[in-house]
Parts: sequence; C-alpha cells; structure tokens
Amino acid sequence: TIVAEAERWYGHFEGDPMLYRTPEHVDELRKTRDPLLLLREKVDDALVPFEDFDAIDAECAAVIDDAVTAARAAALPDVSELTTNVYVSY
Repeated sequence: TIVAEAERWYGHFEGDPMLYRTPEHVDELRKTRDPLLLLREKVDDALVPFEDFDAIDAECAAVIDDAVTAARAAALPDVSELTTNVYVSY
C-alpha cells in the first residue's frame, strides 16, 4: 500500500489570490512535500528502475498534451447547455 499526502499547490478556487500563504511557502512545499519526488527518493533502483519514472512522466505529459489539444479543437457547446448539470434538483 502506498499512502501519498500532498499539499495543494493552488488556491481553493480559480483566481484565489492565496493571501493565506506566501509564494515562498508554496515553493518549499513543492520541493519538500511532493509525493512523486519523495517516492523517487525513497524507492530503490532495483525495485523500480529510475528510467521507469521518467517514462511514466513522459507518458503522462503526452496524455495531458493530447487531452488539451483535443479540448482546444472541440466545438464550443451550444448555449442551451449553459446550465446543464449546474444545479441539483431534489
């Protein structure tokens, strides 16, 4: 079992100015609390070759790039869809 705990790198919402944390604090968290970086430091090369981590990172980056490209190329939804799935009806 792997348990990974991470701090949020971003605010609670898009546009959150994060006045409750300094940029230096967030940078420090990224350097010292990133679960992926910690895993790389703690895993023995014999268990998981370090090159595998690089391959996984590259594969993830490619999946994200493909998703962004597809999203940007997609047609905008119809205006009638504007409030779809926004409100819950009980």
